[in-house]
Amino acid sequence: KEPVSAVDSAYLKTRLTDRIKEDILLAHIRKASVGNLSYINSHPFAIRDVRDRLWTLIHNGTIFESAELEPYKSRQKGSTDSERILYYLVDQINARQAVRQTPLSPKARFSIVDEAVRAVVPGNKVNLLIYDGELLYVHCNHRKSLYLRQEPGTLVVSTTPLTQDHWTEAPLNTVLAYRQGERVYTGIPHRFEYVK
Repeated sequence: KEPVSAVDSAYLKTRLTDRIKEDILLAHIRKASVGNLSYINSHPFAIRDVRDRLWTLIHNGTIFESAELEPYKSRQKGSTDSERILYYLVDQINARQAVRQTPLSPKARFSIVDEAVRAVVPGNKVNLLIYDGELLYVHCNHRKSLYLRQEPGTLVVSTTPLTQDHWTEAPLNTVLAYRQGERVYTGIPHRFEYVK
């Protein structure tokens, strides 16, 4: 999370000389379209829910208009539409959690994410990666802008194929959830493909 180009980042150069061994790695090289270049506008965005679950979001797209996200302009720390998506999503999780005495199941969390994404996507470009500490959620509604490479126990998601083999376009207009590289949930398809 840094407000400089990856090419100019001393931190990234140092980090890439170290051995990186993680189960989940989220990286986002932002081309700012909404919000100025600052640390608080840099991806990924992370917020804890009422059960202390850390939600992390990366968004490649633009929210042109969304009544659901408007109230979050006054709450967010930065000025990006991406941060507002995460606030909205975590509020939906918290509202559902408020009526339960036990933590939400993975399937319940997935259903809430699926509903929340479908609520903000009309008229907007919404390519998302969201991680809740257990599930990685993937959504794409713009053709040829998100690709998947899956092998047993491994999933790589990228805006462009990173190698010459085994990449497929992410399914359009459907939220997917992965656990340890394997797809575990598929959302309800919507009809809001973003076309320039």
